[in-house]
Amino acid sequence: MKRRHFLAAAGAASVVGATGFSLRAQAQAASGTITFGQSTAILTLDPARGAFTAYPGGYEAALAIFDRLLDFDADMKIVPQLATSYTMSADLKSCELKLRAGVKFHDGTSCDAAAVKLNLERMMDKQRNPTNRPLWDPIVAIETPDAGTIVIKTSAPFAQLPNTLAHGSGAIVSPAALAKFGDTGIAQNPVGAGPYKVGSFKPGQELTLEAFDGYWGGKPGANSIVFRFIAEPATRINALTTGAVQVIDNVPVQLVQQIQRTPNAEIVRRPGLRPMGLAFNLTRGPLTDVRVRQAINLAVPVATIAERVFFGFAKAPDSPLAFDAIGYKKVAPLAFDQAKAKELLAAAGYKPGADGTLAKDGAKLELSFFVPDGLFPGDVPVAEIIAASLKQVGIATAINKIERGAYWDHLRQDKANLKWDMAMFGFNPSNASGTYHLASLFKSNKNDDDKPDVWNIGRYKNAKVDELLTTADSAPTDAARMAALGEAQTLIWSDAPYLWLQINENVSAVRKGLAGVSVMPIVFTSLETSELIKYAANTFLAAKITFINEVADLCEKVGADVHDVAKGIGLDGRIGKKFLHPGPGYGGSCFPKDTLALVKTAQDYGSPLRIIETVVDINDKRKKAMATRVVAACGGSVKGKTVAVLGLTFKPNTDDMRDSPSLDILPALQAEGAKVVAYDPEGMHEAKSMLPGVELAKDAYSAMEGADCALIITEWNEFRALQLDRVKKLLKKPVIVDLRNCYAPADMKAAGFEYTSIGRPATATGAEAG
Repeated sequence: MKRRHFLAAAGAASVVGATGFSLRAQAQAASGTITFGQSTAILTLDPARGAFTAYPGGYEAALAIFDRLLDFDADMKIVPQLATSYTMSADLKSCELKLRAGVKFHDGTSCDAAAVKLNLERMMDKQRNPTNRPLWDPIVAIETPDAGTIVIKTSAPFAQLPNTLAHGSGAIVSPAALAKFGDTGIAQNPVGAGPYKVGSFKPGQELTLEAFDGYWGGKPGANSIVFRFIAEPATRINALTTGAVQVIDNVPVQLVQQIQRTPNAEIVRRPGLRPMGLAFNLTRGPLTDVRVRQAINLAVPVATIAERVFFGFAKAPDSPLAFDAIGYKKVAPLAFDQAKAKELLAAAGYKPGADGTLAKDGAKLELSFFVPDGLFPGDVPVAEIIAASLKQVGIATAINKIERGAYWDHLRQDKANLKWDMAMFGFNPSNASGTYHLASLFKSNKNDDDKPDVWNIGRYKNAKVDELLTTADSAPTDAARMAALGEAQTLIWSDAPYLWLQINENVSAVRKGLAGVSVMPIVFTSLETSELIKYAANTFLAAKITFINEVADLCEKVGADVHDVAKGIGLDGRIGKKFLHPGPGYGGSCFPKDTLALVKTAQDYGSPLRIIETVVDINDKRKKAMATRVVAACGGSVKGKTVAVLGLTFKPNTDDMRDSPSLDILPALQAEGAKVVAYDPEGMHEAKSMLPGVELAKDAYSAMEGADCALIITEWNEFRALQLDRVKKLLKKPVIVDLRNCYAPADMKAAGFEYTSIGRPATATGAEAG
């Protein structure tokens, strides 16, 4: 069987686990290029440093760039890939693999035993690869008897070893590329031995892959693949129906009918491998009692959530594993019984207080509930249903919505810094292994005071479960391994370390051959009214931006956090959460022009808009004042100093420089005697004529080399993913002024930076704190 045309012919199942469809047919039908509109941005493509932890993110792209020793076929059976054969020893403590001869990396170097050994040893390194430990911890040595043979040895019997080698994290990277780009630089310069090589890569925006003519399996069907980040679901759907992309992922189930009604697109749905749930923090008093945890599970109408919130595109689980996971065993269906929940809570010693909230020994049963905003399907609506259901049995919850990009860090904290009692979480075992899934989430941590070893974020401990999971890895027969895995599921289910929620289907959409028509919302009205609608709408949004900018300034004075303020007021439906992000001031082609047009129109008709006049004035002054923050961060003077500027356009994903804050900030810094070196992913051409005297760099790191300070003006995704250790070495002093709040002050402090942001309490640097 020919292994791949696009991602895989024989490896499609592993992709299905992540996105819900195979792109092979799309590649064969496309006229040279497939464009994939993804819901998550690709920031890294190093298998050892997170390329396989974000879905779909870099997963599909990495599977196209890199090959592995082994692969999965369409039935999830393991088949050869870079290896032509593999043989497990009788004691399950070693595996010998024979390598395919003549395989070349994209850079022309040989993919031989030495290259494979280097890659496997990278994956064994816990510092490089902290998140796939159940797959790689058992491996203790790699031997290379000759250039075509690999022998992998493990510390104990490990029947799952072939599964590890077929997992996405087992991708093989060119050692020559590692030597050239360095252990951190390879993430943005990936070189593999797969059917596609990198043509261009703008982290956080777009990745273009080109067919690799020298691929051992034959040239793939599509000439090129474009992975384009499109965050908003409605925008992804519009791109699909208009033909801008051929495939989209993560279709919200409430929008499925919209796609089904269009003649040029169709829905693709596949069972998911990720059971969603709320992890319980088992170090917190109330949740140490299994009766409380079981009561919470009984109090929430999980089956109704799956049916109503997800329109039938989800199912309530009956085991800690998804139905299609290898080793899944049905334990018991979830019941919705609030009367029984109240009985369990009463048996645990909780009694209703005057306000209806349960209490025990004078302490109310109140739980802090962390949920991401937009990371998981239906995360916030489901959280609100859960909170309402728990209130009905006397449990008070405080929902804390966390920005999706920062959510993982809130979960994987050491014990002292866990701020939640319950946290929404779902683990996707992309190799479909139930053993890998349960070991990642429920195997005891070596030290619960430290960060979790993998994803046992709730600090669950059960010695019998640990023993069973070891057996599921090491027993000599499949029957024994599956029996142990089944018993582990039963014990975990009974211990209730999670509030089990739903298993969502993966819902994607592909474009048919017909051209489509985008349907946009329309209001029929007069010409005068329509013009005023446009001006008034943009002016109102400009006013919201100006309002939160002024609130940010006040937050700095009183020691508040503007993001928390914005989140709080955004919960009011009359206000909403959009356009409440502080920054250096609005710019672009619409807001400045339309605010001025509305002000002029109002003055001409004798009905001045004082609020909007003030908005315009404040915004102009704000942009000019931003330079003073840089001066202050540089010790009161920038004369003779170099300021590295990251971002010139008024917003990311455009080359538009019109009324950008950079046009006020950079000349002001130059007037103070600073040398300015700048970089923008798209705005360099425009900047040449609009910013005289500014030196333009080829990339962000070149701009920062030897600079006294780095200034972030535009929130391009690649500036959110800077290699901070490299930045620190490039700058003369570790000073960063972040006008878009791309980073967390605490993280920057820990990294040793003097960090200035907008509307957040100042945080001392590591040196000052020490």
